[in-house]
Amino acid sequence: EVILYGVGNVSNVVIVKIFFLYYASLY
Repeated sequence: EVILYGVGNVSNVVIVKIFFLYYASLY
């Protein structure tokens, strides 16, 4: 999942997570 985008970067994981939730809410 999000682990591929942020290896050792927690802030990057949080940003991707929020963006994914926002993108999913459009549907």
